[in-house]
Amino acid sequence: MLLCGRRVRLWFETIILALILVSSIALAIEDPATREDEELMSVLRVLEVVLTSLFTVESLLKSVAHGLVFTKGAYLRNVYNAIDFAVVISSLVNLGLSSTELNAVRVLRLTRCLRPLRLIARNKVRCTCLATCVWATRERTSGPHHAGGCVLLCRACALW
Repeated sequence: MLLCGRRVRLWFETIILALILVSSIALAIEDPATREDEELMSVLRVLEVVLTSLFTVESLLKSVAHGLVFTKGAYLRNVYNAIDFAVVISSLVNLGLSSTELNAVRVLRLTRCLRPLRLIARNKVRCTCLATCVWATRERTSGPHHAGGCVLLCRACALW
């Protein structure tokens, strides 16, 4: 029974990571130049609805399985899950307000850029590198050599 649970979890996580990759590619394709192509924009819109629905189901399943906040190991006690939950909520709000042309709605779409952070969360070395980069940019912004070192460190982590 335990082996079956591990296999299901592995398949579930693999599918979610593939969906994150698809979401990232769709985000990279969408730019002001592609907004002129109505056919491409309609495909990206449908893809956004499908991906948001799947990520919402994932969040709900994990919340039910692990608890939302109050249990040990709860879904929102993990920083990456909390970020992902915020991305899901902002995506749902974006879908709900998509008929309006408010600039605030466009800003909500930027939170989708945070979704690939989950790829980093799967690797402890990359998590350490990310934490180091965040610390370096927050604490050591007094000179250009610090920023260059952070960029170099982030590139090394990406290649790792």
